[in-house]
Amino acid sequence: MPSLYQREGHGPPPGVEHHFAEMPDGPLSEAQIAGAERFAVPTARLLVGLDP
Repeated sequence: MPSLYQREGHGPPPGVEHHFAEMPDGPLSEAQIAGAERFAVPTARLLVGLDP
């Protein structure tokens, strides 16, 4: 399960693979842009059903 926000007590149940990339509401740094790019492809594959 992909998430852009993380907080104690929130998120997928135990046993569900969790991928997290923190994204602020404001402008992104170079590192955050790179993280978003790395996050995009696996997330898109999940959304279109290419990965379980």
